[in-house]
Amino acid sequence: MSLKSFDDFCAKMVNNEPLQRKDIFDERQKLVRSKILIQSLTLFGALVSINTLIMECGPQWCESYFAPIALFAAICYLYYIIRNSAQGSLFGLDGTSSQTFTAWIVLTECVFIPLFKFLNADEKTEFTIINNGMLSEKFVLLLFYIIGIAVSLTVILLARRFKKSQNEEAEQ
Repeated sequence: MSLKSFDDFCAKMVNNEPLQRKDIFDERQKLVRSKILIQSLTLFGALVSINTLIMECGPQWCESYFAPIALFAAICYLYYIIRNSAQGSLFGLDGTSSQTFTAWIVLTECVFIPLFKFLNADEKTEFTIINNGMLSEKFVLLLFYIIGIAVSLTVILLARRFKKSQNEEAEQ
């Protein structure tokens, strides 16, 4: 905040003029984000707990323990993005840079990690969905990568739409 805008802000407070609605919206936005983050983390914790209980006590449904946890993390991140987008709290007043940067990092990892694994594969392995009555680890991680790419592209497109609407509002 520049000194001129701070002086204007103080003058409005002293003269009892109404402040910008954006300041109130920011506080609402923080509360909504916090609420949705808590819901996402609770969902993740519940999914991981139920998965661990099933894998330890019941029939093991996946070849590994890590792959379902990664898939649950991607699903919870998708939930977080969709809910924040629906509530209008995905992007703050500071812009879209932090969410867009995160989306580009996730997109890069979800594209290049499987690509490097495929290029560096020494032995020829077949891709199966079900192996020994369980979901294949490769299939579950493929779902994780697909969800990661979808979420990243969604955030990037939403950021462009948000910037476009901000530019249109600024022109008017």
